[in-house]
Amino acid sequence: MLASKHALSLPTIKSITWNPFSETCLMAWYKYRTGLNITPVVDPKVIGWEDSSQYDHLMEQPTVLNQPTYNSGEITFDSSSPDYLSTNLQIELDADFLIGLSIDTDTTNGAFLADITTGGELFKYATSERITVQIGGSGAFLDLDSGIFGDDIIIITRTSGVLNLWVNNVLQTGTTPTLTGTALIDVIGARLSGGGGGGNGFDGVIREIQIYDCANVKLVQKVYDSLKHLTD
Repeated sequence: MLASKHALSLPTIKSITWNPFSETCLMAWYKYRTGLNITPVVDPKVIGWEDSSQYDHLMEQPTVLNQPTYNSGEITFDSSSPDYLSTNLQIELDADFLIGLSIDTDTTNGAFLADITTGGELFKYATSERITVQIGGSGAFLDLDSGIFGDDIIIITRTSGVLNLWVNNVLQTGTTPTLTGTALIDVIGARLSGGGGGGNGFDGVIREIQIYDCANVKLVQKVYDSLKHLTD
């Protein structure tokens, strides 16, 4: 008698792609090529950029002269205007946080994130080798270990009050300052100036921004991986 043969059928294993929305601490997500309100002209301008998180921190700019330019997923800001997008719903980060950006800077004195209604709140390029962070009027510096800023994936974390800077998945170890207090964010591309409105305008391109009110090394890696493959 011949033994019967049974084929073993293995279940199909599907890879699970990580999504920022799966993180309960996601506070705001300005997603690449998503949620954009763009003027239908040859040189399109960005009127608004929707928040893809569970919240609704819509960044918008009704003033034509201050609208950044859009091209194939890249939002270009010009400091001479200055170009910026702002929200009426403030993002508040009172403890640990992580901010990740796909960003290409042409400036050495421009705020990429800040508060345009409250002074002393910003994240900005201070030099080609330094980012300044201000929270509640107190400031700290995050310096590159080598090289200069350009087209980068920037991740800034705060854990138990200590700030860290990651550039292209490399932790910068030269400066790890302590800065406590509640960080306030309601604008992309500028900060509050002495006369009101946008000051320290940012020059360059922003493709995506992710903001969390938690921080850990695993999340840093996930955010980096997601930002690295934006244009694949």
